[in-house]
Amino acid sequence: MTDVKEKLTKAIEALDDRLAEKLLQEWEDILLQLKLENDPEFLKDVEKARQGENVVDHNTLKKELNA
Repeated sequence: MTDVKEKLTKAIEALDDRLAEKLLQEWEDILLQLKLENDPEFLKDVEKARQGENVVDHNTLKKELNA
């Protein structure tokens, strides 16, 4: 096991149950964020959205989602 993994494991083991549960709830979001930050296609789409390309307005989105 690498030093980083050992440090992470020790930090998790030291958590009380309440904090461990909270960390687990956030874990999937953290992993998804890291995956997206390393996805070149996603980053291209984000840049296009910043420039106003392929952006759907709020009312259209509500209609599409039947909200």
